[in-house]
Amino acid sequence: MKKEIILLIIFLISSNIVYAQNTSKVYKIDLSCDNGKISLLSLNLTNGYVPDNKNQPEDGYNISIISFSNKVLYSTKFEFPLRMFFDVFDNDTSESGNIQLSKANKTIIIPYFKNGKLIDVKNDSITVLSLDISKYAEICNNNKMCESDKNSENCSNDCPAEFKIEFLIIPAVILFLIFIIVLFFIKKKKSNSYLNPYFPTRGTNMKEPIDFFSNLPFNFLTTYISCK
Repeated sequence: MKKEIILLIIFLISSNIVYAQNTSKVYKIDLSCDNGKISLLSLNLTNGYVPDNKNQPEDGYNISIISFSNKVLYSTKFEFPLRMFFDVFDNDTSESGNIQLSKANKTIIIPYFKNGKLIDVKNDSITVLSLDISKYAEICNNNKMCESDKNSENCSNDCPAEFKIEFLIIPAVILFLIFIIVLFFIKKKKSNSYLNPYFPTRGTNMKEPIDFFSNLPFNFLTTYISCK
């Protein structure tokens, strides 16, 4: 009896080890179809098996994994279980048929790719659902090489952001407007200082001589003449 228990324990441990070695990272996606409208229920990155998908439906939906360089990394077809089959048996007769459903759910398991960016679901080449999986990507390996699937957004260490002259346009415009405003107020302040009634102002013709005495008050002009 003890030997059987020991063998059973060894079998369970070895089975778990084999399972752990054979499993890999996969995307587990739960989708819903409601009157032809596809929506996401959940998306998780977990460990598991990927079906071989040898028996794909001829028609239906296509799900693909797209890389950061817009390459198709994986693609397979699937369909929602919108048709329910039934059999009815009586004492003398039997009847079978099917019912067309308007709503159904589907769980899809597809392999994980380190450079996966999007999961696209299409129906007749029309994208009906697009899922962002860039947060699960592991393409930034800090090798200081900006490879095809890397960019400044997903791997700033290997692909530093390039300087663009467009970044200076808005600050330059703002500084130019500030300069114009400051210059306007400085000129306005100087022009106000020249409008003092005790000091002459030049006419529009710059060659016209300044009439100093005509701009002075009468009492000040009298004092000035008497002193002469």
